[in-house]
Amino acid sequence: MFKIVHCCFFGVVGDAIVLGLWPTLAEAFNFMDPAVLCTYPLYCDGNIPLRITGIYLNSCGRSGTLPDSIGLLSNLLWLDLSNNNLTGKIPDSLGQLSNLAYLLLNTNNLSGIIPDSIGLLSNLNGLGLYTNNLSGIIPDSLGQLSNLYSLDLSGNNLSGVISDFIGQLSNLRYLYLSSNNLSGTISDSLGQLWILRYLYLDGNNISGGIPTSLSSSVCLFVGDGSEFQFLDWQHS
Repeated sequence: MFKIVHCCFFGVVGDAIVLGLWPTLAEAFNFMDPAVLCTYPLYCDGNIPLRITGIYLNSCGRSGTLPDSIGLLSNLLWLDLSNNNLTGKIPDSLGQLSNLAYLLLNTNNLSGIIPDSIGLLSNLNGLGLYTNNLSGIIPDSLGQLSNLYSLDLSGNNLSGVISDFIGQLSNLRYLYLSSNNLSGTISDSLGQLWILRYLYLDGNNISGGIPTSLSSSVCLFVGDGSEFQFLDWQHS
């Protein structure tokens, strides 16, 4: 599906020089020094000039903030900057990456809110923002992500209730909201997620019973880590 470009350094230049991004990207991710590059961190589509379709810099010890100009890499399908030491806010400009299928920013030190613009990523299949310092509510705009298969927002400081917009994510199979400050009851709208299989809500302030609308095949995790609760016998 992707073509690995061994001279991936030049793959960056193909997009970055045209867009005037090279200095910003170089400063943000230390692209200027090949010695700090991880193995094949960039995937390109093989066309000339090369267009970046994937950035893989997970567990590379990167620090700094995400530049607003990253939103100009319009051909990106996969952005993985997980397991680093990135700080600051998630830029609104990520909402411009309309082709993005996977956005993985988990296990960093990102703060601030989840921007509404993430809801513009209509092709997104996987969104991983877990283990950061994100706060505020889960934005209703995420309900526009109709192709989303996995949503992991666990291990943050998110508050508020689980909004009914979740029920619009008809392709969602994995939903992880553990270890936040969420409150209220489990929304009945979750019963609209017919292919949902795993729902993690432990480590919050959720109250009330389990909606009978939830499929009996959903594996709900609400406890202290000791066991799964299967809804075919845990309805209340």
